[in-house]
Amino acid sequence: MTTVLQRLPEINILLYIYTAHKDESHTDLMLCPRIINYHYENITINLMELGGASQDFPNRRTFKEPMYTLMTQDIEQIWNMAKVIDWWVEKYPGLHWRDNSDDRRCLRGSEVARVRKAVARWWLYAKHHHGRVFTRFTIYHPSMWTTDTRLHHIRLMPTSEVSELWHLWRLVRETVSKDLCSSPEKVCHCKQGYSVELVPWGANEGHRHAKIVKTYMKLDPEQLRYYLRYYANWKKSVAINSLSGIEPYFARDCETLSISITKVLEERKIFTDVHSWADMPHFGILDEDRPNDLNNSQWLNDAWPDGRVPPIPAHIPTLPFDPPSIIARGDDGAETFLPF
Repeated sequence: MTTVLQRLPEINILLYIYTAHKDESHTDLMLCPRIINYHYENITINLMELGGASQDFPNRRTFKEPMYTLMTQDIEQIWNMAKVIDWWVEKYPGLHWRDNSDDRRCLRGSEVARVRKAVARWWLYAKHHHGRVFTRFTIYHPSMWTTDTRLHHIRLMPTSEVSELWHLWRLVRETVSKDLCSSPEKVCHCKQGYSVELVPWGANEGHRHAKIVKTYMKLDPEQLRYYLRYYANWKKSVAINSLSGIEPYFARDCETLSISITKVLEERKIFTDVHSWADMPHFGILDEDRPNDLNNSQWLNDAWPDGRVPPIPAHIPTLPFDPPSIIARGDDGAETFLPF
């Protein structure tokens, strides 16, 4: 089991998810290098060495490197996490080619690896910033060039992987909108009988449906898999009551991952003195959605290893200030709606 796990492209990210704890709620400690070993009887297997997932951390202050020893039950839980990612890999073609089933195909090996890493990154961010394990520090969205744990997660990635995560996140948004936050509420009578029309929650109420979707996008990959399995296109009240019973504070705010991704991509664009988004390469999950890697190699290895902004070029402080914006209040779709 450990041999199979070690071969997974996302194993280091899964280990970070599994060993995450509240004491890491600071950029000096969050996602810091660690040593993780698996111990069984008289055998010890090293699963992660210092810096194994994030390379070097040159600007970190001195700290005692955390060490974790995993037992068999821990490995089994990580194995189950990998099975969740298996489900998303299997589901991905159907979601991507939802409206073009004739073009649907199996994913190639390189594409599977990208899906797996992107889903794991989404899970890691959700664990720290969308759930109840870690306390939210501010009511504001992250701002460029600032020290922020949300940006910290994204800055650790090269631009190519940030772009891949963005493509996945757009697909998650569509999936949540159509498969979870839409319910059969209208019956269309036809010559052949009748069919059911799926109505988005909050339809005809301004931007409410978009806010509902951004709220449900706080679910992590395992939680969303559960609701897509058992509550897809169900009666709205049933799905809402199920989730509100498990997450009493679920509707307090919307997701922030989309903002964090956008801010970091903007930082990379400005940092490299790229003047237009059209000049930024877009790295999708699928091979046909990617530029020629040979001509864009600079974007494959430009991660900021310790999650902090490197010494910035002289022209950046002269740019307009990034104004703060408040995170929107969440909306679970219930009839009692607070419109702010």
